[in-house]
Amino acid sequence: MHDFFCSTPAEMHYPELAKHAEFFKHDNEGVSTMCEIMQNLQEEGRAEGRLEGRLEERTSLALDMLRDKKPIEEIIKYSRLTPERIKELAKQIR
Repeated sequence: MHDFFCSTPAEMHYPELAKHAEFFKHDNEGVSTMCEIMQNLQEEGRAEGRLEGRLEERTSLALDMLRDKKPIEEIIKYSRLTPERIKELAKQIR
């Protein structure tokens, strides 16, 4: 575990891990690779967050429509949730 908390590869006990840490921290190609990986992770996180936000909005819409006693077909149409999910939500508000 010691090596995972080292800020510099020279402090690490395991040479193989130190070699890779050196590459990703100090070699231009390694730094570039790490930056690309981090950028991809950030983009994936944003996409996931947007998807979660849209699902929350659809769920909120469906719940509001259920409370207003709108027909299930109309809720499906506007929320684009599955009939099964709408039935689950209906159980929550009863």
